Amino acid sequence: MGTVVPLIALAVIAFVLFVAWPRKPKQPMPADEPERPMTGEEIVRANGLILRDQLSHAPFGELLARRLWHRLQAGAPGVRRTGHG
Repeated sequence: MGTVVPLIALAVIAFVLFVAWPRKPKQPMPADEPERPMTGEEIVRANGLILRDQLSHAPFGELLARRLWHRLQAGAPGVRRTGHG
């Protein structure tokens, strides 16, 4: 019985150290194609699609919302159209 207790204590210590030991993180699987950063035009287009989806159709109906969206897309950035002439 004198040697069993130290062996059990050694097994418990070894188990605790094994569980607590930091493991090497697994390497992520390489992608088929490396992800490239979005260009400025792609960012603007993605933001436009998000805004289009958030455009409320309820107050004035689907047709008016679609017309509004097409008019906004047809205008040049920074140019204000007054509707005269």
